Amino acid sequence: MKTLALFNLKGGVGKTVSAVNLAALAAASGFKTLLWDLDPQGAAAWYLGVDMDETGGMKRLARGRTPIGELIRHTGVARLDLLAGGLSSLHLEAAQADHGALLARLSAPLAEDYHLLIYDCPAGLQAVNEAALAHADVIAMPMIPTTLSVHAYEVLVRYLAKRRLTGLRLYPFLTQVDRRRRLHRELVAALPAQIRTLLHTAIPYASAVEQMGPRRLPLPLFAPRTPPALAYAALWQALAGLLRLHGDG
Repeated sequence: MKTLALFNLKGGVGKTVSAVNLAALAAASGFKTLLWDLDPQGAAAWYLGVDMDETGGMKRLARGRTPIGELIRHTGVARLDLLAGGLSSLHLEAAQADHGALLARLSAPLAEDYHLLIYDCPAGLQAVNEAALAHADVIAMPMIPTTLSVHAYEVLVRYLAKRRLTGLRLYPFLTQVDRRRRLHRELVAALPAQIRTLLHTAIPYASAVEQMGPRRLPLPLFAPRTPPALAYAALWQALAGLLRLHGDG
């Protein structure tokens, strides 16, 4: 089983939208996929039509009182399941265990049933995120092309170096790109030279992405030929290569 984490220090950068669309594309490619919504807000569950009152038990899971399989829910997308409820840093602390080791132990049984595990991480620096980042084969970091987003990336790189996590495979990519804005155009052109691992595919700003909320569906299911859906398809192909996922499952 391969593991992909979607993470950014900042909120509102398209992290959960990206996680949901990439998970749907992975499933459509034939890979049995589990999206683990680590954010207590449960936005990934909302986008996939899973009500939060149908999920939960993270505290019991962290303490070893509930098998992880009991918390997994099927979605309306073939080969895509969801684990929601938000495994917070408080749950990890309550378990009184090494955070990275605990997350690895919890996810180990999933390898029997899934080709790909995707973590949708909450914003910020906290124990659950550090554990997820350390466990991930690839970290995809959505960034809006603004100077503040670039600063957040630089802060993260310094933090990882301080924590001696420099070996992580961190791949930023641009989201919500509005080429009508001069700053966006300038940064789209300049950032590949500044960030060596920046992925080439940029997700454009589009109203179709906003429709994911009221429709409660990922883009590939209701607007597959729109520019953002096509961009996510290209992004998935790049990430699948980095994850060494090939073929139909």
